[in-house]
Amino acid sequence: MAMETIQVVRQAEQEAAAKEKEAIKESEAIIQRAESEAEELIVTMKTNAQKNAEKELQAAKEQSEKLLQSSDEKAEQEIEQLKKIVASRESEAISLVLSEII
Repeated sequence: MAMETIQVVRQAEQEAAAKEKEAIKESEAIIQRAESEAEELIVTMKTNAQKNAEKELQAAKEQSEKLLQSSDEKAEQEIEQLKKIVASRESEAISLVLSEII
């Protein structure tokens, strides 16, 4: 009976050791999968961040171009107004000069 008990205990120890080894293998596999998924997630996040940055940069460029175009148009309008003012006063200036000469 003592031999049977010893044999049962040894069998239980062997089974426990086997289960421990299996648990270690399984935990290592889980860790490796987690690391792999983390790396994939990092790559995905970097890619998304880069795409978002590119979109924002493009939007900023477009806004800048619109502002420049608007400023150019406004400047052109102001130049035309100044030309009209100069043209209208040119005849006054000529008349004034002629009246002083004559």
